Amino acid sequence: MRPGFSPAAGRERVMGMWLGGAAWWMLVFWLGVLVLVIWLALTLPARVRALAGALIILGGIVGMSWVWTRTPRPIPASSGVQLLTLRMVDFAFQPSVVQAVLGASINLELINSGDVPHTLVIPGHIRVTLLPGERTIVGMGTVEPGVYDFFCAFTGHRRAGMSGTLVVGPEGLAGR
Repeated sequence: MRPGFSPAAGRERVMGMWLGGAAWWMLVFWLGVLVLVIWLALTLPARVRALAGALIILGGIVGMSWVWTRTPRPIPASSGVQLLTLRMVDFAFQPSVVQAVLGASINLELINSGDVPHTLVIPGHIRVTLLPGERTIVGMGTVEPGVYDFFCAFTGHRRAGMSGTLVVGPEGLAGR
């Protein structure tokens, strides 16, 4: 199953998509395109205006289709899902080692209890940013057994100790 996210209730952000994710940046992008087209209309000769405008709009459509295809899709809630809680504080994850049982889908409940924004990055699986006080649930789906390192990608946070490990295996590789 492909990495994604599970819907959270209320005003909680889900993978940064609550007025701060792809929809917000798409609006900003198209406003920029509009300003560029208007500027070109005022400065270019008439015979190249239409071509320049068409190329800019075509480039915008191609660029935004890239954003939409890379936006994570929801993983539907199902039975057999493990919910693991991970708290972000300044500057650590609590707990720093999270154990998951092999074979079940994994949902991570993320809570930013810190005073600054934090991210959770599990390379190849998840990248989530939460503002102070935010909470969300992120679905990873079923993952292969192994040890997955995670960290906060904000400058200096990882170096300050904001990293941890997700262990997936039989009974969470209890002997680890």
